[in-house]
Amino acid sequence: MLESVGSLPRFPDILTPTSNTYVGARSLGELAQFVYNVGADCRKGGAHVEDRYTVVQGYKTRYWDEGTGYPVVLVHGLGSCAESWLFNVEGLAQRYRVLVPDLLGFGRSDKPTDHRELSLTRSSRFLAGFLETQGVRKAHLVGNSMGGIVSLQFAVDYPQMVNKLVLVDPAGFGRDVHITLRLQSLPVLGEILATPSRRNTRLSLQIASYQHGFITAELVERFYEIARQPGMKAPYLAAVRQGITLGGVKRQILEPLQARLSTITAPTLLIWGRHDQVLPIGHLKMAKELLPHAQVHIFEDCGHIPQMEKPDEFNRLVMQFLA
Repeated sequence: MLESVGSLPRFPDILTPTSNTYVGARSLGELAQFVYNVGADCRKGGAHVEDRYTVVQGYKTRYWDEGTGYPVVLVHGLGSCAESWLFNVEGLAQRYRVLVPDLLGFGRSDKPTDHRELSLTRSSRFLAGFLETQGVRKAHLVGNSMGGIVSLQFAVDYPQMVNKLVLVDPAGFGRDVHITLRLQSLPVLGEILATPSRRNTRLSLQIASYQHGFITAELVERFYEIARQPGMKAPYLAAVRQGITLGGVKRQILEPLQARLSTITAPTLLIWGRHDQVLPIGHLKMAKELLPHAQVHIFEDCGHIPQMEKPDEFNRLVMQFLA
C-alpha cells in the first residue's frame, strides 16, 4: 500500500531453490542470474515498462503488459499503484505475460466520484473486467497487502479464473494494522495526514521495508509524481475509511470473506516479511488456519513489500511456485 500522510510517513501497500532444480527447459540457477541482472537494472532506474490504457466498465485504466506466455496478474496495495511491482515485471516477463493494472481509484487509473466503487467486492469485479479487456479467461494472481485481500475476494468470486494464487503480506487475516492507517480513518485528521511530499514518500518506503538500500531518489520521485496527482486524496481516504477504524481493520470486512475462504481450491503460496510493520506477521497464523493447504515462505530481514526489498529472491520464489 502507498498511503498519503503529512506529518506521519506514507508507506506502500506492499524457498530459495537449489541451482540444479529445473523449471521447464531453464534451470533456476540460470533464472536466478537473469533476475539478479534485471533487479540491478531496476534499482538503478526502474523497469523499462510502457504505460498502456484501456477502458474497464467505463473507467480509463492504466496498466502494464510485458512478456508472453501464461498470464500473471500483479495486484498492488491500498493507495499504491503498478510501480510497487517495478522490480518484478521484467524478471517474470521472461516466462509469462505479466499484467499490472492500477486498480480503480489508484495510480493513474480513473478516480470515481462514487466511492462505493472502491469496495472490496467492486474491486474484485473491476479486476475481472480488466482481464476481460485483455482476453484473459484464467491467470495466476499475485497480490500484495490490499491487493492480497482483493485477490482473495477475486478467487472466491471467480474461481474459474484463478490458476494459482500468491499472497504477499496480504490484508484479510487480522485487525492489527499500522497506526498511520488507523489515524487516517478519523475525520479532519485524515485529511491533514493525507498530504504527500517527497520526504514522506521516502519515509513511507522506509516504514514498509526493513532494509532500505533499494530506496533511490529516482524511485521516490516516481512514487511521488503519482501521489501528488490532483484528485488522489479523496478516493484514497474513502478506501481507508471503508475498511479501517481507529481500532483496526473492520470485522465486517474480514468476517464475510474469511467465511468463504474454504471454497478456494487454487494452489496458494503465502509470503510474509518477518519484520512487516504494516500488517504484522502474526496475521500469518490465521492465514494458515483458513488456508491450510497453502505453502508458506517467510522472508527474513524483510518488511511489508518483499517484492521490492528482495526482488531477486522474490522473483525466483514466485517463478518456482508458478512453474
